[in-house]
Amino acid sequence: MTFGRPAELASFAAMKAVEVAVREASGLDKSLVGVRLMRAAFQPHKNGKAGGPLADAEAEGGEQEAASALFAGAIGAYKNSPSHRTLKRVVCPWCLRRLSPSGPTAA
Repeated sequence: MTFGRPAELASFAAMKAVEVAVREASGLDKSLVGVRLMRAAFQPHKNGKAGGPLADAEAEGGEQEAASALFAGAIGAYKNSPSHRTLKRVVCPWCLRRLSPSGPTAA
């Protein structure tokens, strides 16, 4: 796999690390990857039914849905896409500063 730009490589590496951490923390099967893994891990608790292992049962339903969407969307946009093609989009510089190995820097 080749990457067109350092930002593309950085976003892919960061999202891969998130995917690995979510898989380990959730204990879910290794056959679940990407967006499917995030949706299973953060499945909201509804109508008395248990949700995913990483869903916050104490959070309001909308907040649980938002966490699921956040993780699934990030993986879908910044890990899945560069795995299959060279991206033309500009990655948010603010986001990249927060994902850098040296940590967040001043805006």
